Amino acid sequence: MSLIARGRGLRRMATEGFGKSAELEARENQTFQQIEAAKDAQKMQTLGAGAGIGAMYGLKAGAATTAGAAAGGGAGAAFAPFGVASAGATTGGAAAGGSALAGAAALATPIAIGLGVAFLINELFD
Repeated sequence: MSLIARGRGLRRMATEGFGKSAELEARENQTFQQIEAAKDAQKMQTLGAGAGIGAMYGLKAGAATTAGAAAGGGAGAAFAPFGVASAGATTGGAAAGGSALAGAAALATPIAIGLGVAFLINELFD
């Protein structure tokens, strides 16, 4: 075997070794990306659950407030979403838009609290 043939054989073995190393690194990078995607999905799922719990609490509290206002308010207290009695029930609908905005604001607070708690849970277990 000549020196040139031996060199070619060693070069071919080195090239194969580098190829296998590159394949292994590519698989490792793909696995890392999959793990990161799963972590991100879990964070988003936790945030969604926190917002959902906050929304459920806000709707429940709003329904209880609405029921109390309707029971104690007499004819002027009509049903309004999220427990905000509409001034439009007695004034012919002039303030109905303000009532909806106030109801949305009343619902946004528990949702924000739920998101905050979910964010803290994500940071705690990250």
